Parts: sequence; C-alpha cells; structure tokens
Amino acid sequence: MAGFIKRPLGLYLHFPFCVRKCRYCDFLSFSADETARTTYMQRLSEEIAWRGPQYKQYEVETIFIGGGTPSLMADRQLAVMMEDIFRCFDISETAEITMECNPGTVDRNKLQAFRTAGINRLSFGLQSMNDRELQYLGRIHTAEQFVDNYKSARQAGFDNINIDLMSALPGQTTDSWMDTLRKTADLEPEHISAYSLIIEENTPFWEIYGCMDDDIPNGNGKEIILPLPDEDSERQMYHLTKAELAARGYERYEISNYARRGFECRHNLTYWYRGDYLGLGLGAAGMVDNQRFSNTCDMYTYMKQWDAANVENLDIRAQMEETMFLGLRCTKGISLKQFENNFGKNVLSVYSDVIQKYTNQGFMVYDVDADRLYMTDKGMDVSNWILADFLL
Repeated sequence: MAGFIKRPLGLYLHFPFCVRKCRYCDFLSFSADETARTTYMQRLSEEIAWRGPQYKQYEVETIFIGGGTPSLMADRQLAVMMEDIFRCFDISETAEITMECNPGTVDRNKLQAFRTAGINRLSFGLQSMNDRELQYLGRIHTAEQFVDNYKSARQAGFDNINIDLMSALPGQTTDSWMDTLRKTADLEPEHISAYSLIIEENTPFWEIYGCMDDDIPNGNGKEIILPLPDEDSERQMYHLTKAELAARGYERYEISNYARRGFECRHNLTYWYRGDYLGLGLGAAGMVDNQRFSNTCDMYTYMKQWDAANVENLDIRAQMEETMFLGLRCTKGISLKQFENNFGKNVLSVYSDVIQKYTNQGFMVYDVDADRLYMTDKGMDVSNWILADFLL
C-alpha cells in the first residue's frame, strides 16, 4: 500500500547457555554441552521463521542478543541466526544490533566474525576490574583478559561498546570501586552501565546473604565470607559514580546507565518508553499492542512448542502505571502531551497528589513549557520508593 509506514519493533533473542552460573545471577541460564546448544539453535531458527511472517507490518529498529553468554555461540551458529533474522524480518538499515559478550569467551577472530555477521554493538559483562572481586562473584575471567578482549573488539571494528559494572560487591571498598570505575572510563567505551548488586533469591549469594543480619559469619568451612558494604558506603559509591562519569563526559540518561551523547542504548529505551518488542527463545518476553507475553522457561516444553506461556492484556490503568514507573527511570522523564494523547487524560488528573507531593519536596519537576515530567537528581537518588507511588 502506497504511503504505508511500518511500525518500529525491538527484537530480543535469548541464548540461555553459559560456562557456569555466577553466584549472584538469577537469569535464565545454565551450562550445556555443544549438542544441546546446537539443538537449541536449530529450534530458535524455527521460531524465527515462524514468528517473522506475523510481524511484516513492523520494521525492526533494534536487536539485542542476550543470555546466558551469547558469545559462546559458534561463529557459524551466529551467522545462521543473523541470516534467519534478516530473511524473516524487515530490519532497518540503521538498526542497533547488540550482543552480550562475556570476557574470556572471545578472541580477535571470533569478534571479527561477530562484526561480519552484522553485530554493531557489544555489551561486555565486566562487573569489576579487581580479580579478587571477580573470583568471589564466580566470574570466569580476569581483568587482564577483559582488557585484551576489549582491545580486540576495537581492532575488529566495534565503535559502540557498553561495559557493565557492579558496585556494592562483597568485600568491595569505595577505593576499589573507584579504581574499577576509573580504569573502565580510561578505556573510553561509548556506554557504561553501573548497577548496584542486588542479592536475589535462588542464587548462591542468597544462601549466604539473603537471610542474614548484619553479622557475617567468619566462614562456612570452605571459604571466608566477605561482608557486603554498609549502606553509607553503598551510597557513597553511587554518588561518586555520578560525579566521576560526568567529569569524563558521560551523561546519565537512566538511573544506572551512562553514555556519551548519541550512544544511549536504543533497545533499552524501547523497554523504558514502552515501545513494541518481541522476544524469541527460551523464556523470552515481549510486548506488542499493550499485550505482554513470554515463552515458556522450561527447555523441554520450548523444544516442542512456542505458544506464549504467559499472556497479559494490559488495561488502561496498567498502561498508565507502566508509563510512569518505567519512563520516570529516564532522566528526560515522560512527555505530558504524549501521556494525554495515549490516555485521553492530563497526567495531573490521574496523579495530581503524588506529583504535587514530590515537586514540593524537590524530587520532581513538572514543566509544561518543556513538555516534561521528570525526577531531579535528588529524586533519582530515592527513585525506588518514588516510583512505587505511581502504582494506582
């Protein structure tokens, strides 16, 4: 049809395999032999071919390959997967195509193969530049291996690289965190994600720290249990991160994400601003036309069928809630006009009390002229309990 404009779509593909599970990780990932990986990739290829025709009215603007450790994929497996995607979906010529990469699983030849396959953005899961911290986390690499991999990625032609870091680690001090942050910024990546460790249930760290008071035992018979930083140290790390990265030319555009101008992660912005996205692979989730859905997390079931295991049609109330607690994570906040266009209501008619409460306290700014509602730095510092207030 002449003049038909395709709708934008984000595409996520899940590779659930890793060398071994890190002690803090609650993602859907596990180790498997090469036969299992090959069989899974064949099934993922079939799902791509099945889903693609259902999304012909969309143009894919971002692709994110996550896991697990996608960089464990054989070169040919990645090449075939990318060929399938380009054949079955309409991919924008300017699409951002990100692949998560675990240090210690790649070399220059493999990184060059990734680039040849069409990957144009890498996301390295570094976490720390301190080998003792890496070992305690259960990471499979050293800081030196990461630096070698990073340099190889540059040599392979990657000019858009993210590095994931994690603060408030067991045994970490403010000095060791700042050492990690500075060494990472010295490499001049385009993007840095700096998260604070969260002790998740059903992880080895939960068994150590999850049900523990402030008193940390001296050991469990096998190793010394390192204490978590206290709350004051954790907040100091958070504030120093903002200052250090700002001084290095990184702009914070989301609570935990910093980028050089123009290098914000477009795929993650799709999530935060509730764009349409499709998840493919084991446990992968999507949201299209205000319907959330996900594949089964059971490998045996996934190998037999792809029908979404969980489907939720979001009513107007849920859509408004998500607009607020996702969009306000970003420093630009939300558009007042877009909220009204989407829901036929002025945002104040829904959230007058909570907005007035936090603007009066200096946590938020309601700016009609700029068409924005956003959190101040002071608000970002306590964002969790502010965002919770936007649940109707």
